[in-house]
Parts: sequence; C-alpha cells; structure tokens
Amino acid sequence: MRFVGDKDISGVDGAIRLILKETGRQDISLEAVRLFLKSFDEPGLRMEEEKVLKSEVHQHYGRNTRWRYPSEGPWLVPLPHLRYDALPTPMLSFGLQPYLVAGMTVLDGKYSYHDTLLGPIGKPYKLTLPMIFLQAMLNESLGHFTLLSKDGTSTTWDIPGLKEPLTLPDDFVTRLSSILESKSVVSWLLSFGKQGRKLAPQVAGCLFGLQFGGKSKTQPISEQVWSKDIVIAGLTKLYGEQKARTMFNNESPHLSPGMTNEDALRAILQTIGKEG
Repeated sequence: MRFVGDKDISGVDGAIRLILKETGRQDISLEAVRLFLKSFDEPGLRMEEEKVLKSEVHQHYGRNTRWRYPSEGPWLVPLPHLRYDALPTPMLSFGLQPYLVAGMTVLDGKYSYHDTLLGPIGKPYKLTLPMIFLQAMLNESLGHFTLLSKDGTSTTWDIPGLKEPLTLPDDFVTRLSSILESKSVVSWLLSFGKQGRKLAPQVAGCLFGLQFGGKSKTQPISEQVWSKDIVIAGLTKLYGEQKARTMFNNESPHLSPGMTNEDALRAILQTIGKEG
C-alpha cells in the first residue's frame, strides 16, 4: 500500500485507470477489468479494507488523524493475469489480484490533506474458463452441460473432462456473453494487452480444433491438409468474415502445402500476433 497524492478519480473507471497506470498495465482495457468486478469476495475484502485503511493512515499521518471519503469510493479493482494451459484440459485461467483505491481527506487537527491510498489487498483469486465451455458460449449451447447448483451469484456445472465441477460468477458469464456478441474471441483477448496477444494463437487453435475436430469420421478436419474454405471458416469464427478473408489472402502465400488446417490457422494467428 502507498499514498500517491491527490488524484481526480471519477467513478470505478477512474479507479481502474489509476491502478493500470500505477502498475504499468495500461495496455489492458477498462472493459477487460470490468469483466471481473464481481468475481471475488467483496464483502470479505470490505472488512479487511477498514483495518488496512486505519493502519496505513495512522502509520503515514499519525495516530491522532481522522479521515473522510468523498461521495464516491473506496473501490476494489481486480487486476487480471492471464494463463493458458493445454493439458490436462485446455483452459484459460485468470489470476485476479484485488486492489484498493481510496481517495480521502485526512484531518490532523490543524491541517487537511487530500490523498489517495492504493495497493493490493487480500489474496489473489483464480477463475478458470475451460475451452469447451468457451466454445459452448460461442455456440449458445451452455444448456448441454449438466447444471448442478445456483446460489444467486454463481452457477456450478458438470463439465466433461474436468475432475471437479466448474463454478463461475453469474456476472462474469453474463458480461462475457455480451462481449462475445459483438467481438470475436481474439478481439476480446487483445483487450488484455500483451498477455492476450501472446495467448490468442493457442486459444484460437484450440477453439478451431473443438469446432471442426469431430466433423469427420475418418480424420478430424483440424488434422487434414489445409484448405482455403476450412481455414477461412475457422478465422471467421474468431474474427468475422471480412477480416478473416483479408488475413487469409495476406498470409496464405506463406503456408506450406503439407500443413494441417489447425497448423495453418495457428501460423496465421502467430504472424498476426507478432505484427500486433
């Protein structure tokens, strides 16, 4: 925790911008952070928040000081860290470190000071998103999974291939579903900046395999020698038709004739990632 001076913070978006600036993560979009605003134990952190604030103010300004908050805040902002694992079950995971942002007026009996306290609070949370679940969201087929329980804030499903049931916050699923109605998966990942750009080729290749892998009785389409129509279809699912055709036309001269559909898609995405 540290005091960073008087900051003009306007709402939760202002708090997010300040955290991204102070942590050097300004390549992450506000939308990417908003996705997780209700994905952690806020009531538990609010209890810890008061203890932390009291300790930090007294240590920095003296034990006889008082403080008050403006009309907005304090805010709890989760800073996400992405990871992709291909084995044993392909999935994205998000490490969410909550940060406290508290603007305040500090009173020491003689003077008043405007200051802002910010820093990590509590332990990181982990949220996992299996690729089979993400593919089902894209296909609007979450109903294919067995629903085990709902508690008003989260839902638990039985997911094939997972050793334990999957529990996700309802707000996260709702927000992500809304994002994917207007954005491709790759565009969404790019909103996480450098981390998203690095992971996009692996995620896209996995989704491509899930999309086409079971449609051939002799050999999965993803493992067949690449064809223009199949690769464009895979890119369209991720980027939209117009951009998919442009990407294919630009990169197809560099594809080896013996590549599989999945390898061709991965090669195109890796090239795009390097250019980004």
